Amino acid sequence: KIDQAAHNALVVDDMAYAVNTTNAARRALLLTNGNRFLEQALATLPGLSVTRAVTPPLEAQPFDLYVLDRLTMTLPAGANALLIGATSLFTTSGTFSDTQFVRTETHPVTQQLDWRTINVLNAQRVNAPGWLRPVVEAQGGPLLFAGENSANVGLQRAVLLPFELRRSDLPLQIAFPILIANSVDWLAPPQGVNAPTSVRPGEVV
Repeated sequence: KIDQAAHNALVVDDMAYAVNTTNAARRALLLTNGNRFLEQALATLPGLSVTRAVTPPLEAQPFDLYVLDRLTMTLPAGANALLIGATSLFTTSGTFSDTQFVRTETHPVTQQLDWRTINVLNAQRVNAPGWLRPVVEAQGGPLLFAGENSANVGLQRAVLLPFELRRSDLPLQIAFPILIANSVDWLAPPQGVNAPTSVRPGEVV
């Protein structure tokens, strides 16, 4: 009887790995009356297919991400959403105009995001659930929320801007495409790995 283990001269080659380099296109529904800045920011993101609508689709369609720009709709359970301006998903209690920047919390949505030069005319006071936490705060209240719902009902992940883009200079700042890219990647992460066809051992992918 031959001892296979004793005749195995190189154990490290007994196992191989393959990396899935194919990303499935992410599908997003943009519900808006028209917002060129937002549409362009979404259009530049690789691997994201955007369907623009003014009213919700009559037939239920699976989307990886819902972007509601001042409009609202009934979202399916477990949906991930980027919410901009007033929606009926959360109640509000007035507005505030003291929007001078105070601090930014560490979160995937706020990576490389510099809010110090952004001016907002006014924002809504959102009665957000406990799982939706402020990640950018001003003197009068939060200007950006993000969170993940651990319950099995309602939204799963959400990013909320409690003000209308047209009532700020955010779309004119470099922070805007960074915020949109960060939000989309956190709300609807790519399904594969963008790896080159040839990688050397120890090389960062």
